[in-house]
Amino acid sequence: MPTSTITLTGTNVRSRRPDRVTLTLTNLRLLTGDQQLAHLTLQDHVLGIISGRAYQTAQQTLGIRDFRYFLDEANLTLALSDTARNRQAVAELFTFANKHHLWTTKH
Repeated sequence: MPTSTITLTGTNVRSRRPDRVTLTLTNLRLLTGDQQLAHLTLQDHVLGIISGRAYQTAQQTLGIRDFRYFLDEANLTLALSDTARNRQAVAELFTFANKHHLWTTKH
């Protein structure tokens, strides 16, 4: 059973500084995407997350200008660290969203 809050850790894609976001699951209104790239529509804002591996792949594949454009156009906020806690938190997030019919794969 998912907990009432989850904490995601990683790097803020704008400042490139470590960041930690704690979310209350009951504030989730819609989850779009998958575990590699997702947008969480919360009660008061939208949070775009990308897995650390997807972030690194995009960074290595795209040029700097295209990479920054990708981050802006995808409206991303947090590149998740590749940790067991983050994987568990993301799994809980998707489980909660699926159970409450808040998840869609369409962006």
